[in-house]
Amino acid sequence: MTPFHVPWNERGFMGGYDSPGELVAEGTTRLEANGATEISIDTADVAQNRDHQFTIKVKVRDASGRTIEGSGTVLAAQQQLYAFTELDRGWYRPGGQAEVNINTRTASRIPVETDGKLTLFRITSVDGNPQKEIDQQVVDTWKIKTGNDGHLAFKFQLPSEGQYRVVFEARDTAQQLVTSAANIWVYGPKLDGRQHR
Repeated sequence: MTPFHVPWNERGFMGGYDSPGELVAEGTTRLEANGATEISIDTADVAQNRDHQFTIKVKVRDASGRTIEGSGTVLAAQQQLYAFTELDRGWYRPGGQAEVNINTRTASRIPVETDGKLTLFRITSVDGNPQKEIDQQVVDTWKIKTGNDGHLAFKFQLPSEGQYRVVFEARDTAQQLVTSAANIWVYGPKLDGRQHR
């Protein structure tokens, strides 16, 4: 018989924190003639708002009484694909060129080529009051694709002064929507920062 136990720990994607973990299952099983076996891990009871990493540890004892230990990990992720957007600077001039860097990764942090859509929105306050809801108006939209290294540096022109948002959208193989966004400020003499959040 082969004893095993399965602890899990909460894990934030791309550099989140790791908790010490807790034991979710343990037991014994018998290896098949080919030296393999299957165990099931029920992920229904773990929190659904973050990724979880399960560590499986086993001890195998052969007929001679010799014990061999091993371990491995498996990830239970909220989604198959993650996207990250980052601008090349914080402020731009009217009519200037901006560059947004988009990176797409699997839940296992492996770069993946991904088709998607990039949309530039102009953000304005309803009735000119920044305390009220905001309105997003589409300025431009582009069909884009990250490379096989999961990266794309995309350049585009910015219009007049104001606050903007660039949003990347894609779908994984399960058609689950994946989004990532970055806010943009275009600074010039016509900018009234009191009108923006």
